[in-house]
Amino acid sequence: MPSTTRVLMLIASVVNRNPRTVTRNRNTKWTMAGCLIVLVTTVGTMSAQTSQDHAATVVGHVLDPLGGAIAHATATLLHDEQSVTDTTTDESGRFSLASAESGRYRVRVEAPGFEPRDTY
Repeated sequence: MPSTTRVLMLIASVVNRNPRTVTRNRNTKWTMAGCLIVLVTTVGTMSAQTSQDHAATVVGHVLDPLGGAIAHATATLLHDEQSVTDTTTDESGRFSLASAESGRYRVRVEAPGFEPRDTY
């Protein structure tokens, strides 16, 4: 069965122009800091003979602005503002959201002490 795989990498980040401020006011900055979200979307195309919809898996790595992993963050896959599925990041900040039909999706990541971040 022929199949193709496409990989799409999206990076959403908040750039801090003054790293010293983060060091001095770490608690304040952590509360307002954004998450660095790296999403790698792998889409496998099914053969036309199977008569099945396309399926996708979204995997990602959630990091704080200094590059540290954010464990136990909630990653939610949204389609037309409806939640399709969600999961929690592991100890290394990684997550996987599976079984999505083809289409345009948004991933929202939320973690205590951080502002929620969305990426398309």
